[in-house]
Amino acid sequence: MDLATAARELYGLRPDGFTAARNEYAARTRTEGHRELADEVKRLRRPTTAGWVLNLLAREDREELEAVVELGGRLRDAVGVLAADQLRALDRQRRELTRAVAARGAGLAEATGQRVAAPVLAEVEESLRAAMVDERAGRALLTGVLVDAFSSTGLEPVDLERVLAVPDLVPAGGTGTAPARRHPSAPPRTPEEPAPDDDAPRREAARRRLEDASRAAREAAEAARDAEEAVHAAVRARREADQRVEDLRARLEDAEVAARQAHAAEDTARTARDAAEGRRRRAAEAESRARAAAVDGLPGAPPG
Repeated sequence: MDLATAARELYGLRPDGFTAARNEYAARTRTEGHRELADEVKRLRRPTTAGWVLNLLAREDREELEAVVELGGRLRDAVGVLAADQLRALDRQRRELTRAVAARGAGLAEATGQRVAAPVLAEVEESLRAAMVDERAGRALLTGVLVDAFSSTGLEPVDLERVLAVPDLVPAGGTGTAPARRHPSAPPRTPEEPAPDDDAPRREAARRRLEDASRAAREAAEAARDAEEAVHAAVRARREADQRVEDLRARLEDAEVAARQAHAAEDTARTARDAAEGRRRRAAEAESRARAAAVDGLPGAPPG
């Protein structure tokens, strides 16, 4: 029993069932005497919807993810080697593949009853693109234990400590990012020809702007995801309230029918009572007359 095994089991669950299952797993592990592992399991974070969809793809459609990673490797190897038109063809293939795989992930998720909103689908597709750029991110994609989606500027490696539940599953090594693009016709530089660095400040400023934009996009996607989840929660609450109203209306209708029946039964009972009372009075009067007649007929009775 180890953390990787626990993570593979837990990150296969839907996000809404993750926390309870994780806590139960940690408690069971602690009871079995594995206190350190129980603490590690308890620290596992609930996956976002996008992270869970990527994990679902790793389990249910691994061949598609492997195709994404393989094409990413071909694209990285092709930079500086293939002609521009060949690179464009590979890039079109990349876009088509990431769009199709993201849609496949949404379909798998919805088959379990989990709706995938457009912002979440965009996060999934962005993660697939980043996995093509960053070699280690591609390997992380195949683990099936992602906590969140991720993106890559192509300039720095993806922060796997943030998005991978068990970072040790993808050992560090190399930058993992794509090599710098060079025009195919440019001759290779020799050690005596240091690359000119006149554009370094501009590249650094562009990198920072891209990082800021990527961070803002992630924050906006998270806010949109939270808002979408709030809408789903509100819809569920409204449906439950509507159902309660319908139940109360049905109970009210049943009570009104019962009340009408009770009123009718009361009227019938009153009519029967009045009839019985009339018969009682008449019987009492007949009895009184019969008694009087009997008394009059007795010997020695005074004349009437």
